[in-house]
This record gives sequence, structure tokens and C-alpha cells, in this order.
Amino acid sequence: MDKYSTRKIGSAITYILLLLLLAAVVGVVYHFTNGFKTEFTTFYVQQGDTMFYDVTDDYPVPFNEETRFDVKYTFGVLDKELSGYSVKIVPNVSGDKDFDFTVDGLYYSYGGETDLTSAFDLKQYDDYFTLFVDDTMTMKKVLEKLYTGKTVVVPDNVLNDDYFTIVVSSYNGKSTVYINFLFRIPVTGITLV
Repeated sequence: MDKYSTRKIGSAITYILLLLLLAAVVGVVYHFTNGFKTEFTTFYVQQGDTMFYDVTDDYPVPFNEETRFDVKYTFGVLDKELSGYSVKIVPNVSGDKDFDFTVDGLYYSYGGETDLTSAFDLKQYDDYFTLFVDDTMTMKKVLEKLYTGKTVVVPDNVLNDDYFTIVVSSYNGKSTVYINFLFRIPVTGITLV
């Protein structure tokens, strides 16, 4: 092979490698911007194959199963100081989800509650947390756990909707992920008549 052919092959390989590198960079940016819908994120939460970057609505949490949420930093592998997080559950009162309920006859606003975490079985570990919701959980039971020993009355029109938000904040509080969730009743069978 002459020098000209070798140079041509070398140039072609260089261009192919540059195109592959460009495609990889675009792919990484696409992935960490949630399909170019958000800014580049360095903090996110993953549950199974689902990734949460900012706000997610109507995420179904199954009854009677421990659901694991992994807390991740995009550059956590390169920088070990990027670790730690805080997590809590708060009311989701977006839209028309706020309502009044009574505790021993006194009226309270659901949106006025600041932390519902103690009403849930939420366990926090170094780089993940788990949430377990048993099949008897209802809005009334959540509020009864907060107001132990008191009579709680919840309006009948409060249905199984995403009334709860998991708030996960990065170690420094600069990034936060909001997961609005609802309880999912598992289908145990279908009967055709």
C-alpha cells in the first residue's frame, strides 16, 4: 500500500471515531437531560428501569412490596464526595388535591401538613431507600398515623390519587427530585362474564 492509501484509510478511521465520539456525547446529554426536556442533571433517583430527574406525577407504588429507589450522582463514580441525600414524604396538593379533614372535630388542611414520612414505612440507607405500603393503607390511615389516638375524618371524595410526594434532595440541597405517587392495587385476576 502506498502512503496516500494509508493516509486515506487513517483519515476515514479518524472521522468515524470522531462521529462515534460525538454520538456518544449527544447520547449522554440526551440521557441526563431527560430527552432534552430538562437541564443537565448530576443528581437523580432510579427505581428499576425508571429514572426521576425533576418532577414525576402518578407514579404507582405497589401494595405489599418493598419498592427500592436508588439515589445516584452522575459523576459519583469519579468523585466519592458526591454522596448522601435526604428523603421525606410530603403532601402533593397540586391542582385540586388539597382538602380539609377533621381531627377530634377540629378542621385541618391537608396542604398544611409539612411531613408525612412517619406515617409510611420508609427506610433510608447510604445510597438508596425503600418504601413499603401495605394493602390496608388509605388516606385516612395515613392521617391516623400522624394523629395517633385521635378521631380522624376524611372526605369521601378523597380517592386513590397521587396525594403524596417523595422529596429527595442531594447532599448539599442544590438538587431535588419530586416523585408524586399513588398506591397501586395489584390485579389478582380477571373474570369474564
